[in-house]
Amino acid sequence: MFSVDDIQQNVPLSSFATFRIGGAAKYFLVVKTREELIKAVKWARENDLSYFVLGGGSNILISEKGFSGLVIKNESNGLKIGEMEDGKLKVKCDSGVMTAKIVFETTKLGYSGAEWGFGIPGTIGGAIGSFVPIPGGAIIGSMLGNLVGGLVGGKPSGFLYYVR
Repeated sequence: MFSVDDIQQNVPLSSFATFRIGGAAKYFLVVKTREELIKAVKWARENDLSYFVLGGGSNILISEKGFSGLVIKNESNGLKIGEMEDGKLKVKCDSGVMTAKIVFETTKLGYSGAEWGFGIPGTIGGAIGSFVPIPGGAIIGSMLGNLVGGLVGGKPSGFLYYVR
């Protein structure tokens, strides 16, 4: 579980973005679980700090001026591939799971329908937040309490996704 002692100061953000540009975050924290992410957001709100949840950094340009609040690097990576439900494979995952990991893990088990996600370099949470287009629609999600997660509204063939 994260503690306030884990928060770093003046961390350059350029190494966390694929374009390798960007200034420093006044405060920076890496979280590894959904619970840590929720706790970090609550802490930022309680301390009246702006916060930004950073996923894979593949669809973002960071200002050279940096960010004056708390950047939360989301590395929550829980992934559970469940049973079939109404003809669709049930996949539950944390928002920090890399989209390609979902493709690899489901295809290893012999399922198809998520191949659209192979070329997306970021996290599933970032794909939801960015409304990434997929065959037949877009990955969309309802944000749960302005945190991350929710039910993904896009329905690629044969898959039912839940992101938390």
